Amino acid sequence: MALAGMLDELIARVKDKKLLPGLQFLQALSPDFMAQKGPGFVGRFEIEEENLFALHQVYATSPESAARFEGHKKYIDLQYILGGEERILLTRLDELEPSVPYDEEKDIAFYKPKVWGEIILKAGMVAVFYPKDLHAPGLSTASGPSIVRKTVVKVRI
Repeated sequence: MALAGMLDELIARVKDKKLLPGLQFLQALSPDFMAQKGPGFVGRFEIEEENLFALHQVYATSPESAARFEGHKKYIDLQYILGGEERILLTRLDELEPSVPYDEEKDIAFYKPKVWGEIILKAGMVAVFYPKDLHAPGLSTASGPSIVRKTVVKVRI
C-alpha cells in the first residue's frame, strides 16, 4: 500500500525496516541540494550498490494528459520532493495488463488503468510506492506547472 507524508513523520512511523536506510539518506539531504540545477538534470548516487541507490532529478511538471502509470518489480520507490510540488496519480496493479511490457533492465512497465486516486507532494514530503502501487508522477497541480527537484531512492526488494 502506498504511503505519503512528511519525511520525518514517516521515519518515525515506518514499520518496514528495509526502508529506513533510504529514508535516512533522504533526511540527510540539504533542501538546497539541487537549488542551482535546472530542468533536465538527472544524477545517480550509489548508496549500497544495486540494493539501494538514489536518482536525483529536476523537471517541469506536465498536464494530466501526459500521465503514464508505471510499476516496478525489483524495487520500492521512495519519492522525495526537495522543491516545487507535483500531483501523482495512483492505483493498484490488481489484474491490469501492461500497455508497455516490463523492461527487466530498467525495472519498469507502463499501464493504462481506468480509475485512480491522487496525492499532492510538496517540499519535505515523501511517497513510498511498493510493486503493486502503480503511479503516474510529475503532474501539475491545480496551482499550475512547477519546477520539481526530487530524489527517488530505489530500495531493492
